[in-house]
Formats: sequence, structure tokens, C-alpha cells
Amino acid sequence: RYLDVLKAPEDLIEQFRHCNVVINMAGIVPGVQVELGQNTAIAVAIQRAAIAANVRHTFHFSSQAIYGVGPGAFGENARPNPLSSYGRSKFDMENSLAEISDNSTSLRVGNVAGADQLLGGLTPGVTPRLDHFSDGSTPIRNYIGPASLAAILVRLTQQVFAGTAMPRVLNVAAPD
Repeated sequence: RYLDVLKAPEDLIEQFRHCNVVINMAGIVPGVQVELGQNTAIAVAIQRAAIAANVRHTFHFSSQAIYGVGPGAFGENARPNPLSSYGRSKFDMENSLAEISDNSTSLRVGNVAGADQLLGGLTPGVTPRLDHFSDGSTPIRNYIGPASLAAILVRLTQQVFAGTAMPRVLNVAAPD
């Protein structure tokens, strides 16, 4: 259904007419039989509709996959180095949004617990298999729970209503 925004953008404008804030969670993920480049097309269509409807601010879900790998945590000012086609598609999306509007923020969301491939893909009675590096360590993932994510979105919306200038990019994950 998220591809409908590309077919009838005028419907989106009408839906946004009475909105002050739009939160775009739509997007293509690996494994879906749709081109990952559609992430940019979807976000740009939503942003253009938001502009046409005079929406104050739009938040678009991006991904921490745009950072690639490295030691320690990445701050919003870290240089993106996406290694996967998914990370590259989200980075391309962010760049396209930056070109058309100052009233949008890309939320570089970590894994949402239960909606990710690891926790969301658990099968009762089956032990999950984790990747291990030669030193025995495993990849580090940033997580956030659904309730915490919702609370952050509420707080960001409140900040827009309070007139707070929103940054172009924000990392969204639970601490530690």
C-alpha cells in the first residue's frame, strides 16, 4: 500500500491538509520484491505532498545502516559509509530530502525490538543463530522498544508545536 503514494500524490496532499506534522514510516526493506530505490521515491512524494499541504514538519524513518561499521557509537555528524544496498538506499533518500526541503528530519532509527530480523524472526523452540567474529564477539546492534519509539515521536511532535527548530538528522535508539 505504501507505493500508492506514487500513484496518487494529490490524495496525499488532501490527507495532509489538516496536519501540522507528518511521520513517514513507509519504506522498502531487504527481502521485499520491490526495488530499494523506491525508498527515495516514497519519501520525496510524501515530502512534496507535505510541502503542498503546508505541513510544518515531516519526520522520515531512515536507518542507522547508513553508518556502516566502526568502533563505538556513531553520532549524527559521523560520516555515513553504508555497506549494504539498504543503507545506501536510505542515505540516498536522506540526500534527496535535503535537496527539496528544510522542514524535514531523517530519523536514523536503530532496530525496533520485535520488528527486526533477529528478535522479530524468533521461532518458538528454535535457538537463534548469531554471527560471531574470530575473537568470539558478535555484531553490536542499536535497539529501541516500540513504546520508547512512540514516546520519542510524541516528544518530537511536541517540539515542533513549541516552535523548536528541528535538526536535519537525528539518531533514534535506546541508550547503551
